[in-house]
Amino acid sequence: MTDAATGSITFSLKLTNSSAAACRLPSPPRVELLPVGKTVPLVVNPYYSCFLCDRYATPGAPTLAPTQQADDFNRILAETVDIQPAASVQIFLIWSNWCSDPVTALNLRFPLFEGVLVVATDAYVNPPCLAEEAPSSLMISQYIR
Repeated sequence: MTDAATGSITFSLKLTNSSAAACRLPSPPRVELLPVGKTVPLVVNPYYSCFLCDRYATPGAPTLAPTQQADDFNRILAETVDIQPAASVQIFLIWSNWCSDPVTALNLRFPLFEGVLVVATDAYVNPPCLAEEAPSSLMISQYIR
């Protein structure tokens, strides 16, 4: 499901394991924006957010000097995520600043340990170009149980 908000497109995804065995997901989540019918993803600058981490693990930006908060954030992102049968996880994405040609239909591609998961979205608009000299960016949350 997508939503447009203040110059960005948000995605909310719920991934459910429908198999009979546990499923291991790479962490942090790897997500690519893939135009429908194409094999090459859009060029975006991915970064990770811990905005839904528990209150004891307030994140620092991973590019800053090491702090306890940044260490906690990196630890949360590096945790292996196993989804048991019938269990789910969610992730949230925020796509901002698209200054290239319009994309009218978009899939999300998740490279996994074994194979690739492609998820169709209902996105039919692009975020506005807010700064032509800046890259397009994709905020990717950690997995949320």
